[in-house]
Formats: sequence, C-alpha cells, structure tokens
Amino acid sequence: MIPDLVNAAFNLAGAGFTLNNVRVILKHKMVAGFSVITNLFFFGWSIWNLFFYPHLHQWFSFCAAIILLIANIIYISLILYYKRKQDKKTESFGIDFKLKRQHPDSSTTC
Repeated sequence: MIPDLVNAAFNLAGAGFTLNNVRVILKHKMVAGFSVITNLFFFGWSIWNLFFYPHLHQWFSFCAAIILLIANIIYISLILYYKRKQDKKTESFGIDFKLKRQHPDSSTTC
C-alpha cells in the first residue's frame, strides 16, 4: 500500500508540474522552445500506466495516472494550438523569419 501511495504522489506531482506549464502557456498565449515529441513520449507512458497499474493492484497510482494523462492531453493540445496559431501569424505577414548567418568577409550566406 505504501509504495502505491508514494508512486501516486509522484504521478500527482507530475500532473501538478504539467498543469503549471499549462498555466504558463495560457498566460503568455504562445509557446517557444517546446518539443511536442517529448510530451508525446510522456503521454504514451501515461497510457501504459493505465494498463499497468491495475495489474499491480495499485489503484491510487491508477487514479493519479488518470489525472496525469488528462494534464498531458491539455498540455499537448495547447502546444499544438499555439504553435499552429504562431505559424499562421508569421505566414500572414509574408515574411520569412528564419535567420541566416552571413560570413563577415562576404555577402554570401553560410
């Protein structure tokens, strides 16, 4: 029972940290420096935990994993939403915002 409670506490802490990231995205209305692939890995792990914890009869961990899964779904959804919104905003200006480095001795790009 105690290992189940400790594991559930870790899952709940993970959900809390994930929801803090959700709060930051909602506050800034943008994302920068996020890799959705990393979050998709943890989303997949959350799905696995929903299968795995019942086999171990760790019901507190199972309930906490549901909360973490919901937090991950919200987080990934916001990342994709604001990334798409930012991409549309830069496209609407018709400007290529990619930086090109130039060698100081020539006018050609590297």
